Amino acid sequence: MIDDDRLDLVSITSVDVDRALERAVVWFTTLDGDSEPAAAEALEEYASVLRRAVGSQSRLRHTPRLEFRPDTVVRSAERIEAILRDDRASDPAHEPGDDHTGGSDDGP
Repeated sequence: MIDDDRLDLVSITSVDVDRALERAVVWFTTLDGDSEPAAAEALEEYASVLRRAVGSQSRLRHTPRLEFRPDTVVRSAERIEAILRDDRASDPAHEPGDDHTGGSDDGP
């Protein structure tokens, strides 16, 4: 349907639709964070094409207007994970393999 290199590494992470079904915020992420501005530009350029595609596949009387926004949750989680990893690496009391990043707590 759309052949644009700027959208090669784009994933839609979620969609929020308002109660009146007039507007849909489409959250997206890119595999390469540097390509996010170009992806946003491409999505805006193709918004009407994408809106028509949604309209043809839905049973809605009116198709919501699509607004595209980068999903920063993934990037934020990566930054937090890097900070925690660096903190553990610099902690002299931290022993390799002693990562408490989840799972069950078998302690008292």
